[in-house]
Amino acid sequence: MENPYKIPIPANTILIHPDSHLREWGIFLHFKKCLAFLLAVGSFGGVAAAPAVTLQRIPTVQCSTPQQVLYEKHINANGTIEAQTVKEVYLETPVLAQEVYVSVGDFVQEGQVIAVIDTQLTKSVLQQSIPASSVLDNLPTHASDMTDFAGLYSAFQSSGLELDSLEEIVDAYSTSIGSQEPTNPYLYIPETVVAPMSGIVTEVGIKSNVLSRTAKPVVTIADTKDFIAKVTVGESFISDIHVGDYAKISGTGFSEVYSGYVSKIYPVARKLSNGTAQETVVDLELTINEPGQSLKAGFSARAEITTDHQREILTVPYEAIQQDEENVEYVYLAKGSQAVRCNIQTGLELLEGVEIVSGLGESDLVIMDAQAVQTGERITLKRR
Repeated sequence: MENPYKIPIPANTILIHPDSHLREWGIFLHFKKCLAFLLAVGSFGGVAAAPAVTLQRIPTVQCSTPQQVLYEKHINANGTIEAQTVKEVYLETPVLAQEVYVSVGDFVQEGQVIAVIDTQLTKSVLQQSIPASSVLDNLPTHASDMTDFAGLYSAFQSSGLELDSLEEIVDAYSTSIGSQEPTNPYLYIPETVVAPMSGIVTEVGIKSNVLSRTAKPVVTIADTKDFIAKVTVGESFISDIHVGDYAKISGTGFSEVYSGYVSKIYPVARKLSNGTAQETVVDLELTINEPGQSLKAGFSARAEITTDHQREILTVPYEAIQQDEENVEYVYLAKGSQAVRCNIQTGLELLEGVEIVSGLGESDLVIMDAQAVQTGERITLKRR
């Protein structure tokens, strides 16, 4: 650059125009203004973005009021299907059947002939047997005479007399106590055995050409239109069950689910062996409404009995309940825009939630996910 002042300038000296310093200062000032502007804009943007960042940190929670439900207690029981109306046919004397016309499972009508008895062969067999029947036929009807006759029979046994002599003694003894009719050495032997009612034959105790037994029924008939379920329940549940309680009956042997009700509660309990342990149970009879043809006596049965103890209860979902280190249960309530802890007492555990015994009201707003909030924390509500 040319020296305007004509002043000698040493070598290696750089000349600067007098206006260049001012220009550099001006550029510096301009840069500071730009920087200040950028800082101002950045500060304004940060302030504007702050509410959005704050809102992102506030949890959005779902809430609901406690649900009021009708609670019904159900008790399960197991047992078998049985016919409520059953008739057994007994005979006073053993008999020999000539023909037996029925077997187990057959349906019979009332009055239908079940078996034909060979009366002559039966009498012949009885005559050849021990003559106890002859003696028993002539037992006195008065209890006061029983002791005397027992002594008479004992004396006869020790005497060694024949049967004819015994019959003479019995006839004489009967006459002495006022019996005017000759005694029959045999009990009544029927010619046929008939069904006492219509139904299914469940047991046959008589066979052709085999002497029957008086202690066993010759035939048992059950009315299939009057089935019941005989079930057992534990002694701890029996106090909740009453006659008339509704029941649903199902089983492996039949696909239908029948409705019924408790018709009888047995007055005594009994011990039921369950492996190596014993359980005290009570028997129940459940009348089945409109039993179908698929039911059979002896089928296993399962029953669900609904007790008459119905009541309204408040419930909340399981995830709404927390428990602290002291085993105190609590929930979080939405109070305005804050989560507030509320201690509760729970009761029954149901499928749809937990019963609230105390601590909550029907109008309280409960936060569904208790793990998503903390006490005093700001929240945004999303009501379902």
